[in-house]
Amino acid sequence: MRVSLPLLLGLALAAAPAAGADDTLKGILARLQGRYETTRTLTADFRQSVESPTLASPLESHGTLAFEKPNRMRWDYAAPDPQLIVGDGETLWIYQPGDKQVIKAPLAQAFRAQAPVSFLAGLGRVERDFEASLERDEPARWVLRLVPRKDAGIGRAPQRPPRRRALPLHAPARG
Repeated sequence: MRVSLPLLLGLALAAAPAAGADDTLKGILARLQGRYETTRTLTADFRQSVESPTLASPLESHGTLAFEKPNRMRWDYAAPDPQLIVGDGETLWIYQPGDKQVIKAPLAQAFRAQAPVSFLAGLGRVERDFEASLERDEPARWVLRLVPRKDAGIGRAPQRPPRRRALPLHAPARG
């Protein structure tokens, strides 16, 4: 099964932070929110792993992404299964050259979850929209797990703010 819409900030299975990590986590989330509020554009590499009980092994893909607030995005998936996803603020296009098809949908209706739409629009609030936990506090980076409060169970992506450009995405396939 093909997953065509990876998530901007990623989604995860919940893991409660340790009591002593609460102040550290709040500080990290405040920095992440500040960076989000002052960032108008973003370009990064990504890796995605799609897992499903019907697959013998995860489907791996990668590529580059670009965002511009509000609501503009471009995802370029590399071979062996290239595709291009473009959103212009109103419409989302998914071009799949291998299938020789283009899928077009209103941007607001293109996502199963509201968290990606909110963050693309520039209205996201990390602490309001996600249950957050600090997985690792390393010298060069933090690894966060963000679980959407309203849209749980649709995927996960560990976040590594602010020093990492590659964003590994993990999304379970939905039938």
